Amino acid sequence: MIDLEHDSKYQEQIIEYKFVSELMIELAFENKKLELMRVHTDSFGYDLILKVNDQVKYVQLKSRKLDGRANYWDVHRSLLQQENGFVLIIFYSFNKNDLQLEYNYLDLNKYKSTLEEAPKYKKDKELYCKVSKKDLIKVDSIKELTDVLFLEVSR
Repeated sequence: MIDLEHDSKYQEQIIEYKFVSELMIELAFENKKLELMRVHTDSFGYDLILKVNDQVKYVQLKSRKLDGRANYWDVHRSLLQQENGFVLIIFYSFNKNDLQLEYNYLDLNKYKSTLEEAPKYKKDKELYCKVSKKDLIKVDSIKELTDVLFLEVSR
């Protein structure tokens, strides 16, 4: 039996795959194809590279249980310094053989001020900064998220 409550790596994979699946389905209904590349190292501050038409986004995924207590996440400064960087926080809950995802992203207008925030963990403070839950914007649907990712005017 898989212990979803305590196997965080497996949880992260399931959450990422469900997100990518929902994103691909939504884009397909919009007659768009998603090009996807997974990054297997954390050297650059992002987990996924998403491309639709000529738009590219470098996405850092963070996840937290819907009823979890985390209010801060450390992200790589370089991600916030590039125009196509995007921080996505996914709140999740497992309910009766179902996984519910709630999408939140760092307000694009908060990138500059977030760069000034000391990281939650003091190691590598020159590389990381702290994203606060209060600076997140919740979207109500995957459609709204695709609009933010691929339609919104860049910072």
